[in-house]
Amino acid sequence: MAPRGEARNEVLYVQLHRRMVESGEWDRLSAVLMRELNEYGWLDDMRHRSKEMARGMERPTVEQLMAGLRAHAEASVPAGVRQQVVGMLRQYMEKQVDG
Repeated sequence: MAPRGEARNEVLYVQLHRRMVESGEWDRLSAVLMRELNEYGWLDDMRHRSKEMARGMERPTVEQLMAGLRAHAEASVPAGVRQQVVGMLRQYMEKQVDG
């Protein structure tokens, strides 16, 4: 029986991720994302927020910091950067389907 719903999405994600890693596309996409986020000051903002959060905790863990920053981090990605990366993903996926 074929996977359904979320299970199917997870299978597709794993397959797509594997292909992207093997082809080098994952590294290229990650480099573009990091460069763009750095240009917008997003990385500096996240560093500053994580340091401030850690100062307010007795023994901070990476998991605690990630949990505390995740919502803001996701919401604060500039729309142009998000659109650029989504566009790159779409192009890659279209090449996979057409190829």
